[in-house]
Amino acid sequence: MNGKRLSYVAVSVLCVLGLAGAASGQVEPPCIVAVAAGPGIELDQLHTTLIEMGLLYVDVGSVAAAQAANATVIIDRYGASNLNNSDVTTWLNSGKGYIQLGDWPEYFANAFTNITEGAPITLTVTDPSSPLATGLPASWTGHGFWAYDTSGSDYIGWATNTALPDVVEATYNSTTYTRVVSSELVGSGRAVYIGFNVYGSLAGANERTLFSNALSWAGVCSVAPVEPIPALGWLGLAVFMAAIAVLGIALASRLN
Repeated sequence: MNGKRLSYVAVSVLCVLGLAGAASGQVEPPCIVAVAAGPGIELDQLHTTLIEMGLLYVDVGSVAAAQAANATVIIDRYGASNLNNSDVTTWLNSGKGYIQLGDWPEYFANAFTNITEGAPITLTVTDPSSPLATGLPASWTGHGFWAYDTSGSDYIGWATNTALPDVVEATYNSTTYTRVVSSELVGSGRAVYIGFNVYGSLAGANERTLFSNALSWAGVCSVAPVEPIPALGWLGLAVFMAAIAVLGIALASRLN
């Protein structure tokens, strides 16, 4: 009987170790995303999307705070207390990632135009070789940024430095705006500019894909959960493995 009990315990332990090994082989720990803090529904919508992507985030008011949080990528955004450009350059030169959303941040020189709130815009990939364009169709319909406030307008933004790549263009009312998605290598760091809405309840699958690509490329973030245990999360996985072990020990005690 003791031999049978030990066999059940051994099987339980092996199951736990096997699951742990499978998880470590298939699921990478998420990166930490530092989000430029500020009030408003835009921040809540961004938080929700990051959670849905399985990413950890921390709201920060400075690049130093992002460093202290061991973040790998910063999202600097409209509606935020934006970050010092010199500090952002130092951050990028250290090998970290940076994503600028919309018109408030000034790391990427940019311009913007207002459009009717909720109006569709046509987005066209102009550089399909860019890692930011992976998985995107040739064109699709999206929305401008400031999509969740009540100001009466949305906006299209674009990087004004013509030396930067034109990854995605936006067309509204027969006018096309170039470099609404662009990127830059800074030392060993990577920076991305995005000038339309890519998160929250109004962001479709293509916008989410673009946002995921930006986080993966700039921040080396493993965004999409990998089967077969995507929904558990790291805490859920730990609880699940512990439950397996307890059940095995309980079964062994009944056989004693």
